[in-house]
Amino acid sequence: MVAPGAGLVVAVRGAGMAAVSEPDRTVAAAGRWLLMIGGLVAAGVLGLAAVLSPADLAAGEPYTWFGVAAPVCPGCWLCGASRAFSLLLRGQLAAAGAANAVAPVLFVLDVGLALAGGVALVRWIGRCWSWEWRRSCSSGSPWSRCSSG
Repeated sequence: MVAPGAGLVVAVRGAGMAAVSEPDRTVAAAGRWLLMIGGLVAAGVLGLAAVLSPADLAAGEPYTWFGVAAPVCPGCWLCGASRAFSLLLRGQLAAAGAANAVAPVLFVLDVGLALAGGVALVRWIGRCWSWEWRRSCSSGSPWSRCSSG
């Protein structure tokens, strides 16, 4: 008879830190990179909503920066979300709800993603440029060590 969990073996190193297999580190590193990229995109969306007025967004101002005509809105569930983000940043909750009913929830998620991505980026920069990391990195690419945790 096999005891429950007998197939699970965890190697312990240092002060109780569990060793993580290489595929797990790769998945974790990919997740951190996706979080950092998503956070930067979310921060960019918030930045555009802060800089541009709702009227500019309705007129398709960001499209003119690239010399492209603003597309006709197909009427999807995101219609008016950029205007609603701009209104939310200006404190006009009722007008934002009228522009898009889902936008307040999306706004909270966007702010959360921007903050989480910012924290992940700061932690990555701190890990990559710490003295201990530079001293312990004796061979190989330093960026592979940063991304693997």
